Amino acid sequence: MWVVNNIIDKFKIFKYVMPNKCILPFIRYDFDKNSPCCKITNYDHEKNYQELLNDHRNDIKSKFCTTCWNLEKNGLQSKRQVSNNYFKKYLDVKETNVISLVLPTGNVCNLSCVTCGPTYSTGWIPKVKAMEKTEFYNRHHYRIPLPYNNIPEELLKQIKWDNVEDVEFLGGETLMSKNLWKYLDLLKEDTSISLLTNGTAVLKDWQIEKCKKFKNLHICFSIDGIEKIFEYIRQPAKWKNVKNNILFYKTVFGRDKLSFHITISNMNIFYIDYIMKELLKILPVKCIYTMVEKPDEFATNNLTNEVGTLVEKQNPLFFKNKKIEWKGTKESMSLFFKNIKLQENVSKIYLKDYMLEYYKLIKELYLRH
Repeated sequence: MWVVNNIIDKFKIFKYVMPNKCILPFIRYDFDKNSPCCKITNYDHEKNYQELLNDHRNDIKSKFCTTCWNLEKNGLQSKRQVSNNYFKKYLDVKETNVISLVLPTGNVCNLSCVTCGPTYSTGWIPKVKAMEKTEFYNRHHYRIPLPYNNIPEELLKQIKWDNVEDVEFLGGETLMSKNLWKYLDLLKEDTSISLLTNGTAVLKDWQIEKCKKFKNLHICFSIDGIEKIFEYIRQPAKWKNVKNNILFYKTVFGRDKLSFHITISNMNIFYIDYIMKELLKILPVKCIYTMVEKPDEFATNNLTNEVGTLVEKQNPLFFKNKKIEWKGTKESMSLFFKNIKLQENVSKIYLKDYMLEYYKLIKELYLRH
């Protein structure tokens, strides 16, 4: 936890210099979202880009960036803060110069994480088929059951690869994607590379060597829990194997090139202090997090106020300077349980067998209401 708090403290150096500016609109293009940032809302890149730029040039809280403003208002870490810290040498820039890219490698993935969906995982296809005749199937989140690669070849050819200084790769599982290794061949060896991985990939020797060519390589383990918490959310991964992989990557690439990323949902937030402490015991590195917004049933704040109050008491470190407005209702929790049941009918992995304390708490309070 001290790592997270230390990072957040560093953001204070930007407080009195353009406190509302974000650097991403000036230097980044995200091919996955067709925008400078994955957190922008109610935004059309072709129509709204200049307005977004002008807002950040003039230190205005842009209406497209409400996700970050709401997080910061509640003491939670925002994408804007993380990006400004990472790209701090560009903070004075006021004209566009795209030197950073987000490149999706496709949705090929070996896992069917409970809070995910087929948009980002082909491992989810069996669950999608089980949901075809349910209310959940008609939600966009569950209706892309085929492998995809977001970037057409004609767009790839337009990229000026020599100008690219920073690339963030997203999956699926990036290290299992053929696209990743194709893209790496297009990049200069001094490019800063960030890979997000679920920690299950066992790299071959040639893959290790290709990664090592990049001096500024960074591998971020997307880990949403430990032990049984991890194994329920990250189905069908096994915690022991992933933990061993983390330690192997440390040996091969060095600790300084590794970090953790936690996606906080309404399931693992009950254990968030415990998860962060245990991860940092394994690997004392930077640990950042994001909050689930979609699908609604797994949103971080989709817990009743009664449950949320208990969550806050159990996690004093995380909630020391943070607050969440709990918006869970009987209806929203009903969707949560229906979704869980549909997935468990396929996976045969049951919440009550993996997170009994959490299961009993939400079940008891849900039934009470």
